[in-house]
Amino acid sequence: SASDLEFTLDGIQTFRTEREVLGLGYNTQLVKAADLPNTWQELINSKWAGKVVVDPRGSYLSGLAVAWGQDQTVSWFQQLLQTDKPNVVKGATASMQKIESGEALLTTSSHDSETAEQQAKGAPVAIKYLDVVPTTDYYAAIMKNAPHPNAAACFLAWWGSPDGQATMFKNEFKRNLTDPPGLPAGAKLVPINTPDQAKVANSTADALAK
Repeated sequence: SASDLEFTLDGIQTFRTEREVLGLGYNTQLVKAADLPNTWQELINSKWAGKVVVDPRGSYLSGLAVAWGQDQTVSWFQQLLQTDKPNVVKGATASMQKIESGEALLTTSSHDSETAEQQAKGAPVAIKYLDVVPTTDYYAAIMKNAPHPNAAACFLAWWGSPDGQATMFKNEFKRNLTDPPGLPAGAKLVPINTPDQAKVANSTADALAK
């Protein structure tokens, strides 16, 4: 609904144009979907040792802290490092390439958009959403005193329309769905929209990168 796409902060009304959704990327030829973990905690398992990819910057997993808090997230990540002994790979595309080649089986650096892009190329990859599902939301606003506010409003209306969204997906493989397909029952979507949420996520990203 329109209310899902609107967000007001400090009196400024914005419109969500994109939602990237984080999940667990995996190689569909080497891993059975039934064998995948259902929660982030279940990912901590020695059977995945050396088969998981994490990004050294911590930014991909920092959204978990909005649901768990920084201390719990850092503790979880330390357990993941000790148990899973993950491959450290910078960037979602590079991590997907590791998955495609079979050098690793799972990646914690996977968004729906990167997954869809690789699938379009025929890569044997998919994404599974776990119990906490961080999202990165992007918003647009019409600037005060814009020289052509009506044209901007028309463009923004088109951007949010099915035609505009289809064009964005065709060119960038990005969507703007509030609930992504495949979201498991009971999963908690965790957007980072407010300054307080961003502060927690940024602080946690720094802690995870140490």
